[in-house]
Amino acid sequence: MIRADGLSKVFPGGVKALDGVSFEARDNAVTGVLGPDGAGKTTLCRILACVMAPTGGDAFVGGLSCLREGEKVKGIMGYMPRDYGLYPDLTVSENMDFYADLFGVFGAERRKRKDMILSAVRMDRFADRRSGLLSGGMRQKLQLSCALMHSPKYLVLDEPGYGVDPVSRRDFWALVSEISRESTVLASTSYMDESRHFSEVVILNGGRVAAAGTPDSIIDSVGGGMFAVVCGDPGGVSKRTGHMFRSVNLYGDRMHVVFREGFSEESLSALVDSGEIRSVSPVRPSMEDAFISLTGGTRR
Repeated sequence: MIRADGLSKVFPGGVKALDGVSFEARDNAVTGVLGPDGAGKTTLCRILACVMAPTGGDAFVGGLSCLREGEKVKGIMGYMPRDYGLYPDLTVSENMDFYADLFGVFGAERRKRKDMILSAVRMDRFADRRSGLLSGGMRQKLQLSCALMHSPKYLVLDEPGYGVDPVSRRDFWALVSEISRESTVLASTSYMDESRHFSEVVILNGGRVAAAGTPDSIIDSVGGGMFAVVCGDPGGVSKRTGHMFRSVNLYGDRMHVVFREGFSEESLSALVDSGEIRSVSPVRPSMEDAFISLTGGTRR
């Protein structure tokens, strides 16, 4: 299990990246940390990977303290940073060998492990290609491959889908799902639609946990209080009626809204009568809708 216990991180100048973050990521599952840029996701991942110390609190990986037993945690942890950190002049195979050296994986075990991983990520044909010549999706697969060379029981992935095309992202998450059968995976992302790949979700906003639970439970927490408002000018309508809503999310010719207390769909009747709004009807929220509602935001 991966557990965060009151984690906080304050950078010079008083910038608070994390503020009392606590949650648990259960074994042999994929737990997702969702949040926008600046939510504290990368800081959290770095603390869990023991490459950054928290200002307060602690985190535990397999019962080991990240604060006091960091080197032991690194031995059972695979970490994939968001930014590409491999050597562009080395080949795929050479980068994997370098990571194997770092973790003391040699000889027949190294060859077996490398062949198995390259086959699993479908990159065995590219073993001799320099990593600087790989596509974005293939680079992410190589970073994951390097993180797996020492057979870690725990895996932290920091925004692995960042800058990767949708098809490559789909293939990548299918691979992570397979890995989670033998490893505990925590992955961060700012793509709300990726929540479908997670067993449980932690929503991080402004360095704090806004919600945690299964994707369905988080979406259901919005309840039946969300409505789809279809209109010709959702941007203009949302500006004129924004005082009625606790959250607004725009989708093309419609907006998904949660009314503030004292307002309801009948509050828009004048605009419906005038034809400016074509319809108002209940709608099941998406994860993005749930995030906007839970954080009290507006997304246009």
